[in-house]
Amino acid sequence: EIAYLYKRKYPISWIEMGEEADGQRVLPEDYATLYLQFARAIHKLAPKAPLGGPAFEGTPGDVDSWADANGRVSFLGRFLDYLKARDRLPDFTFFSFEHYPCMGGKACADWSSLYWEPAYVDHVVQAWKDNGLAPNVPFFMTEGNDLDEGSPGTVKSGLWLADYVGSMLSAGASGTYFFHYIASGRRGAFLSIDDNGHVTRYSPQYVAAQVITKEWAQPVDASHKLFRA
Repeated sequence: EIAYLYKRKYPISWIEMGEEADGQRVLPEDYATLYLQFARAIHKLAPKAPLGGPAFEGTPGDVDSWADANGRVSFLGRFLDYLKARDRLPDFTFFSFEHYPCMGGKACADWSSLYWEPAYVDHVVQAWKDNGLAPNVPFFMTEGNDLDEGSPGTVKSGLWLADYVGSMLSAGASGTYFFHYIASGRRGAFLSIDDNGHVTRYSPQYVAAQVITKEWAQPVDASHKLFRA
Protein backbone atom coordinates (compact mmCIF):
# COMPACT_ATOMS: atom_id res chain seq x y z
CA GLU A 1 0.00 0.00 0.00
CA ILE A 2 2.72 2.48 0.96
CA ALA A 3 4.74 1.64 -2.17
CA TYR A 4 1.64 2.20 -4.31
CA LEU A 5 0.96 5.62 -2.80
CA TYR A 6 4.55 6.82 -3.00
CA LYS A 7 5.11 5.62 -6.57
CA ARG A 8 2.08 7.63 -7.63
CA LYS A 9 3.36 10.65 -5.68
CA TYR A 10 0.35 11.10 -3.43
CA PRO A 11 1.16 13.73 -0.79
CA ILE A 12 1.51 11.92 2.55
CA SER A 13 2.03 13.91 5.75
CA TRP A 14 2.07 11.11 8.34
CA ILE A 15 1.56 7.34 8.56
CA GLU A 16 -0.12 6.15 11.76
CA MET A 17 1.04 2.68 12.80
CA GLY A 18 -1.56 0.69 14.72
CA GLU A 19 -5.00 1.32 16.13
CA GLU A 20 -5.78 1.41 19.86
CA ALA A 21 -3.01 -0.99 20.81
CA ASP A 22 -3.85 -0.43 24.48
CA GLY A 23 -7.46 -1.45 23.86
CA GLN A 24 -6.26 -4.70 22.29
CA ARG A 25 -4.41 -5.54 25.53
CA VAL A 26 -1.11 -5.65 23.67
CA LEU A 27 2.06 -5.35 25.73
CA PRO A 28 4.08 -2.25 24.79
CA GLU A 29 7.09 -4.39 23.91
CA ASP A 30 5.01 -6.53 21.54
CA TYR A 31 3.57 -3.46 19.88
CA ALA A 32 7.06 -1.99 19.61
CA THR A 33 8.34 -5.20 17.97
CA LEU A 34 5.60 -5.07 15.33
CA TYR A 35 6.13 -1.33 14.92
CA LEU A 36 9.81 -1.77 14.11
CA GLN A 37 9.18 -4.69 11.76
CA PHE A 38 6.72 -2.61 9.74
CA ALA A 39 8.99 0.44 9.91
CA ARG A 40 11.87 -1.54 8.46
CA ALA A 41 9.71 -2.90 5.63
CA ILE A 42 8.15 0.46 4.80
CA HIS A 43 11.45 2.34 4.84
CA LYS A 44 12.93 -0.09 2.33
CA LEU A 45 10.33 1.20 -0.12
CA ALA A 46 9.95 4.78 1.13
CA PRO A 47 12.98 5.80 3.23
CA LYS A 48 11.50 9.15 4.23
CA ALA A 49 8.02 7.90 5.19
CA PRO A 50 7.10 9.62 8.51
CA LEU A 51 5.87 6.95 10.93
CA GLY A 52 4.21 7.26 14.32
CA GLY A 53 1.47 5.97 16.61
CA PRO A 54 0.12 4.15 18.51
CA ALA A 55 -3.33 5.82 18.38
CA PHE A 56 -4.19 5.23 22.03
CA GLU A 57 -7.84 4.95 22.99
CA GLY A 58 -9.55 8.04 24.41
CA THR A 59 -8.11 7.88 27.92
CA PRO A 60 -8.30 10.26 30.90
CA GLY A 61 -4.53 10.25 31.34
CA ASP A 62 -1.59 7.86 31.18
CA VAL A 63 -2.08 4.42 29.60
CA ASP A 64 -1.00 1.58 31.85
CA SER A 65 -0.08 -1.99 30.97
CA TRP A 66 0.81 -5.03 33.02
CA ALA A 67 3.87 -4.31 35.13
CA ASP A 68 7.22 -5.46 33.74
CA ALA A 69 10.05 -7.02 35.77
CA ASN A 70 10.96 -3.57 37.09
CA GLY A 71 7.40 -2.69 38.06
CA ARG A 72 6.95 -0.19 35.23
CA VAL A 73 3.42 0.11 33.86
CA SER A 74 3.52 3.09 31.48
CA PHE A 75 2.78 1.89 27.94
CA LEU A 76 4.34 4.94 26.29
CA GLY A 77 7.40 4.91 28.55
CA ARG A 78 8.14 1.25 27.88
CA PHE A 79 7.48 1.62 24.15
CA LEU A 80 9.98 4.48 23.93
CA ASP A 81 12.54 2.57 26.01
CA TYR A 82 12.24 -0.40 23.64
CA LEU A 83 12.97 1.79 20.62
CA LYS A 84 15.75 3.64 22.40
CA ALA A 85 17.51 0.42 23.41
CA ARG A 86 17.65 -0.58 19.73
CA ASP A 87 18.67 2.86 18.43
CA ARG A 88 15.39 3.12 16.53
CA LEU A 89 13.92 6.32 17.96
CA PRO A 90 14.35 8.06 14.56
CA ASP A 91 11.62 5.72 13.27
CA PHE A 92 9.17 7.37 15.68
CA THR A 93 8.39 10.78 14.23
CA PHE A 94 5.06 11.58 15.91
CA PHE A 95 2.81 10.44 18.75
CA SER A 96 -0.96 9.98 18.35
CA PHE A 97 -3.91 9.40 20.65
CA GLU A 98 -7.69 9.70 20.79
CA HIS A 99 -9.72 12.03 22.98
CA TYR A 100 -13.23 11.27 24.20
CA PRO A 101 -13.68 13.32 27.39
CA CYS A 102 -16.99 11.72 28.31
CA MET A 103 -15.76 8.13 28.22
CA GLY A 104 -13.51 8.05 31.25
CA GLY A 105 -16.08 8.04 34.03
CA LYS A 106 -16.91 11.71 33.46
CA ALA A 107 -20.56 12.64 32.96
CA CYS A 108 -21.09 15.29 30.31
CA ALA A 109 -24.85 15.74 30.44
CA ASP A 110 -24.43 18.84 32.59
CA TRP A 111 -23.28 21.89 30.63
CA SER A 112 -20.86 22.70 33.46
CA SER A 113 -18.65 19.95 32.02
CA LEU A 114 -17.53 22.52 29.44
CA TYR A 115 -15.56 24.25 32.18
CA TRP A 116 -13.20 21.37 32.90
CA GLU A 117 -12.29 20.50 29.30
CA PRO A 118 -9.23 22.84 29.04
CA ALA A 119 -7.74 21.47 32.29
CA TYR A 120 -8.60 17.93 31.20
CA VAL A 121 -6.69 18.42 27.93
CA ASP A 122 -3.68 19.80 29.80
CA HIS A 123 -3.75 16.81 32.16
CA VAL A 124 -3.77 14.28 29.31
CA VAL A 125 -0.96 16.00 27.42
CA GLN A 126 1.16 16.34 30.56
CA ALA A 127 0.83 12.59 31.17
CA TRP A 128 2.54 11.88 27.83
CA LYS A 129 5.34 14.33 28.60
CA ASP A 130 5.86 12.85 32.06
CA ASN A 131 6.33 9.41 30.51
CA GLY A 132 9.08 10.38 28.13
CA LEU A 133 7.58 12.08 25.08
CA ALA A 134 10.37 14.36 23.88
CA PRO A 135 9.58 18.06 23.29
CA ASN A 136 10.71 17.78 19.66
CA VAL A 137 8.27 14.95 18.84
CA PRO A 138 4.97 16.36 17.51
CA PHE A 139 1.75 14.89 18.86
CA PHE A 140 -1.67 14.62 17.28
CA MET A 141 -5.16 13.90 18.53
CA THR A 142 -6.21 11.71 15.61
CA GLU A 143 -9.74 10.78 16.70
CA GLY A 144 -12.06 12.54 19.10
CA ASN A 145 -15.47 13.99 19.89
CA ASP A 146 -17.83 14.74 22.77
CA LEU A 147 -20.14 11.75 22.47
CA ASP A 148 -21.62 10.83 25.83
CA GLU A 149 -23.71 13.99 26.22
CA GLY A 150 -25.89 13.12 23.28
CA SER A 151 -24.92 13.74 19.69
CA PRO A 152 -23.61 16.36 17.27
CA GLY A 153 -27.20 17.66 17.20
CA THR A 154 -26.93 19.47 20.54
CA VAL A 155 -25.74 23.05 20.89
CA LYS A 156 -23.48 22.01 23.74
CA SER A 157 -21.55 19.66 21.45
CA GLY A 158 -20.86 22.57 19.10
CA LEU A 159 -19.56 24.71 21.98
CA TRP A 160 -17.43 21.78 23.17
CA LEU A 161 -15.84 21.39 19.73
CA ALA A 162 -14.89 25.07 19.58
CA ASP A 163 -13.46 25.10 23.10
CA TYR A 164 -11.71 21.76 22.68
CA VAL A 165 -9.87 22.74 19.48
CA GLY A 166 -8.51 25.87 21.17
CA SER A 167 -7.53 23.88 24.26
CA MET A 168 -5.72 21.14 22.34
CA LEU A 169 -3.78 23.55 20.14
CA SER A 170 -2.91 25.69 23.19
CA ALA A 171 -1.56 22.54 24.85
CA GLY A 172 0.89 22.17 21.97
CA ALA A 173 -0.79 19.68 19.65
CA SER A 174 0.41 19.80 16.06
CA GLY A 175 -3.00 18.81 14.79
CA THR A 176 -6.42 17.52 15.81
CA TYR A 177 -8.84 15.37 13.82
CA PHE A 178 -12.61 15.35 14.26
CA PHE A 179 -14.31 11.95 14.31
CA HIS A 180 -17.87 11.10 13.23
CA TYR A 181 -17.78 13.20 10.10
CA ILE A 182 -20.52 10.90 8.86
CA ALA A 183 -23.66 11.82 6.95
CA SER A 184 -26.74 9.82 7.87
CA GLY A 185 -30.48 9.98 8.27
CA ARG A 186 -30.19 9.95 12.07
CA ARG A 187 -31.02 13.18 13.83
CA GLY A 188 -27.85 14.53 15.37
CA ALA A 189 -25.47 13.36 12.65
CA PHE A 190 -22.78 15.82 11.58
CA LEU A 191 -24.76 16.16 8.36
CA SER A 192 -28.29 14.77 8.22
CA ILE A 193 -29.37 13.52 4.81
CA ASP A 194 -32.56 12.17 3.27
CA ASP A 195 -32.99 8.97 1.27
CA ASN A 196 -31.77 10.75 -1.85
CA GLY A 197 -28.53 11.87 -0.27
CA HIS A 198 -29.52 15.53 0.09
CA VAL A 199 -28.55 17.43 3.22
CA THR A 200 -31.59 18.24 5.36
CA ARG A 201 -29.97 19.67 8.48
CA TYR A 202 -26.72 21.29 9.58
CA SER A 203 -25.70 20.36 13.11
CA PRO A 204 -24.17 22.70 15.73
CA GLN A 205 -20.85 20.86 15.32
CA TYR A 206 -20.95 21.54 11.58
CA VAL A 207 -21.51 25.25 12.24
CA ALA A 208 -18.74 25.28 14.86
CA ALA A 209 -16.35 23.61 12.40
CA GLN A 210 -17.16 26.32 9.85
CA VAL A 211 -16.37 29.05 12.37
CA ILE A 212 -13.12 27.39 13.49
CA THR A 213 -11.72 26.75 10.01
CA LYS A 214 -13.05 29.75 8.10
CA GLU A 215 -13.21 32.61 10.62
CA TRP A 216 -10.97 31.93 13.62
CA ALA A 217 -8.33 30.47 11.31
CA GLN A 218 -8.31 32.05 7.89
CA PRO A 219 -8.79 29.51 5.07
CA VAL A 220 -5.37 30.08 3.50
CA ASP A 221 -2.33 27.84 3.07
CA ALA A 222 -0.14 29.72 5.52
CA SER A 223 1.02 29.62 9.11
CA HIS A 224 -1.33 30.84 11.83
CA LYS A 225 -0.24 32.12 15.23
CA LEU A 226 -2.12 31.09 18.35
CA PHE A 227 -1.93 33.22 21.50
CA ARG A 228 -2.74 31.54 24.80
CA ALA A 229 -5.53 33.20 26.75
